[in-house]
Formats: sequence, structure tokens, C-alpha cells
Amino acid sequence: MRVQDRHPLEARHAYRSLHQDGWSGSPAGDARRRPDRLVHAGLISTAQSEAITTYERATLRSRSVAPPPRRIPRVAEALGYLGGTLALGGLTLLAARFWSDLPTAGRLAAAGVVAVALLVAGAAVPGTADPAFVRLRQIVWLAASAATAVAMVVLVRDAFGVQRAETTLLLASVVVAVESGVLWWGRRPVQLFVLLAAGFAALGGAVAHLTGPGPVGLSLVAAGAVTVFVGLRRWLPTPAVVEAAGALGGLVGAVLVTNDWEAGGFVLLVGYGLALAALALVPGPAPRLSDQIVLGTIGAMTLLQGVPAAVAYFTPHAGAVTGLVVLGLGATLLFLGATGKVRVAAVVQSLGAGAVLAGPALAWDQWHGPAPVLGTATAAGLVALGLLPDRLLLSLIGSAGLLVYVPWIIGWYFPGQGRVPILTVVAGVIVLVVAVLLTRASGRPGHHLRTHGS
Repeated sequence: MRVQDRHPLEARHAYRSLHQDGWSGSPAGDARRRPDRLVHAGLISTAQSEAITTYERATLRSRSVAPPPRRIPRVAEALGYLGGTLALGGLTLLAARFWSDLPTAGRLAAAGVVAVALLVAGAAVPGTADPAFVRLRQIVWLAASAATAVAMVVLVRDAFGVQRAETTLLLASVVVAVESGVLWWGRRPVQLFVLLAAGFAALGGAVAHLTGPGPVGLSLVAAGAVTVFVGLRRWLPTPAVVEAAGALGGLVGAVLVTNDWEAGGFVLLVGYGLALAALALVPGPAPRLSDQIVLGTIGAMTLLQGVPAAVAYFTPHAGAVTGLVVLGLGATLLFLGATGKVRVAAVVQSLGAGAVLAGPALAWDQWHGPAPVLGTATAAGLVALGLLPDRLLLSLIGSAGLLVYVPWIIGWYFPGQGRVPILTVVAGVIVLVVAVLLTRASGRPGHHLRTHGS
């Protein structure tokens, strides 16, 4: 009987009987048998049976490709790294104790032999697909690059008698960069990072021959920005490594600028950190999570280093301007977080609220009277914003600001021992008022501890 001649109800009964007989996804041997049974039941044609068989066999073959077995247990790999670290640490201690007693030829021979031995050891690691062997080779060659750098320093400074540190840095960095470039030929991330780091060092040494720390820092910042751009554009493999090297190189450059030009250097350092954070937080420039983590982490490191130093430098000299700048920056972050134009909007909005509260406090050195008044108004504004749906966190931050700024106003305008009861009463009233406002707002739709866009 042809497929078209079967009654629909009869076909459904035949199909159900096949399932009751155990047709439920057995392995490769059923790839041919199951379609044949459907043909005999009149549910499909012979051509359809052959198409199903071809598809199932291809699916089974794709699923049967298992990942290569791991030859090194994780514990053994960890112990290997630990033992290697201890051994290198012991060698370093021995070298530090007897290094100065060795003649130049002895030091050069020792560093050279170690470098060559590590290069050979890395090449001897089995070239299998096991990730443990791949990591081991890269770490061994990383140590080889360090030994090569030491050998070059000894050769240039002690053997050739070059006194300028810039020349030593330049020559050693060039040799390490060439060596790492050759080792990176197999697209090894660690060697790529060493190559880029050595390139930054060589650039710094070359510029230092002509100018001072300030221009060296600017050149590194520019090179770091270009490197980050190359990583984001995926022009080199392992873009996260490229971005990390570029961001760290720019950070070192910004710190060097602060050593030569303090005021401009601190502005550059904070601006550089904000630029990295913006790349990580604004949707679009850094599309992948790895890009966001790398740039966001290094941007946070830069801001943690630059913001306190910049505030400590500018506040005694320009407290009012510093406070207003921080307040304006906080307002910008608040806007970006509230409108959901950035990733992790809750974090950005909280940082903005903290910055707006810190701004008036920084202006205290020049604005003794207006500073706490401005701070109180700012905190009250945050409490008011927190009454909007999904803005409860701003109310909590604003309440903390009121508990700081209102007693500050009372202590400045009403000095004396009698202010203690007043401070206590005012603090209690503030807490009660905020609690009542939050209680009345809590019944509104969407009002809970969450920020827009988070």
C-alpha cells in the first residue's frame, strides 16, 4: 500500500505502535532500521527514508567526535607550576647572594645558559593538543625571556660599559621583542603579551634618549591607545591579551607623565581611566565580555590610583574648582545610569551619587560656608530622586549624605556645646522624614531597590 493510500487515522495508529515497540533513539545501529520500519508502516516513502538515514548518520558522526583526552591531571599540573616557582625562587635567591661576587663573564654565562636551557626545555614540551602542555610551554618561554633580558643587561652595561639606563633598556627590550616575536609565531598569548610589553619598553627607551619622563609617558599613552584599538578591531589574535597590554602600557605612561608634569599628569591619569571605563561600560565599543572585563578592570585600577592622588593635589590649590568638577562628573554618571545608556547601570548610578555628594566636601577648603549648604541641597535632591520608581537606592545614598551635611551646617553656623542636642534632634528628624517618604512611595508600582537599566 502506498503512503498516500493510508488513512490518516490508520497511519497515526501505526506510528504510535512503533513507539510502543521501543523506537526511542537507540545508537547507530538503529539509524537504518527505524526509517525502514516507517516505510513498512506506510508513513514515509523510500526516498524520505534514505534522506532520514543520511541525516542521522551524519549527526551520529558529529556527536561521536570526542575531545582529546587530558593527559595531565589538574593536581599534577598545579604541583608542577608550584615546584617550578619554588625552584626559580631558590635560584633567584642564590643569584642575589653570589651575583655581585661573579665576574662579568660568569654573570653573562650564567644568564645565557639559563636562557638557552629554558628555550630548549620549552621546545621539548610535547606539541600535543593538551591545554596543559600548551600552557607549560608558554610559561617556560616566559621565564626564558626574563633570562634573556638579564643576559642583555649584563652584556650592555657590564661587558660593553654602557652607562645610560635608556640605552640598556632599549637594547634589551629590542632583543626580547625579537625573541618573543619568533616564539609567538604559533599564536601563543603569553609570548604575544611579552612582545607587546617589550615593544612598549623599547619605545620608552628610544624616546628617553631625546627627552624626559613626560614625553616618554605621552608616547606610551598614545601607543597604548593604538594597541587597544587594534585589539578591539580584532587585527591580532587573542584580542583580550592585546587590549590588556595596551591598557597597561598606557597606564604606565600616564603615571610617568605625573612624575614630570603633576597637574597635567593627574588630569591625564584620571581621564585615561575614565576612557577605559567608558569603553567597557558604553555598549558598542567593547562587544565581548572579555573586552569589557579587561578594559573595565584596568580602568578601575587607573581610577583608584589617579582619583585620590588628583584630589589630594588639587584640593589645597583649587578646592572649589575641584569640587565643582567632581560634582559635574557625578551628575553625568547619574544621568548615564538613570537613562540606561551604560552597562551595569546600577553601579554607574551609585558611583555618580557618591561623586555628587563628595563634590561639595572637596570645595570646603575655599568655600567654608557654602560647601555644606551645597552638600545638603545635593543630598536632598538625591532623596527626592529616590522617590521616583526604581530609584530607591538614591534615597538611601542621599539620606546618608544628609546625616553628614546637616550636622556639618549646624556645627559651622551654631558653634558651642549646646549644638549636641540640636544635632541629635535634627538627625532623628531626618531619619524619620526619609522613612515616611519611602514608606509612602513604597506602594507605588515599580518602586523597589533597583535602578533603571540594571
